[in-house]
Amino acid sequence: MKVWLSLLASFALSTLVLAQQPTFRAGTQVVSLFATVTDAQKRLVPDLQQADFEVFDNEKSQPLVFFQNEVQPITVMVMLDTSGSMTLTLVSSMTMPVMGCTSFWKKTSG
Repeated sequence: MKVWLSLLASFALSTLVLAQQPTFRAGTQVVSLFATVTDAQKRLVPDLQQADFEVFDNEKSQPLVFFQNEVQPITVMVMLDTSGSMTLTLVSSMTMPVMGCTSFWKKTSG
């Protein structure tokens, strides 16, 4: 009986402690936006300043609290299906991404 009361008391105490812990709530007031600006000939427009941008949320202007005009790193991943059914198209599958990247780098660096 003594063990039962002790067990019941410890359960009640642990329930009370759990009920008193505050609920964690989180939110954000800052949203990251990344933009690349090109002209009519699809050339990169460099040297833009914070004053060159406006951000709207539901047609309401939002302040830009942080602005950075720097090249951002990207990660590119290419996945190839090398199963037997793809044997004939594997060579073209491997060369197309390389040709696309080469074309991209020529356009952006020149």
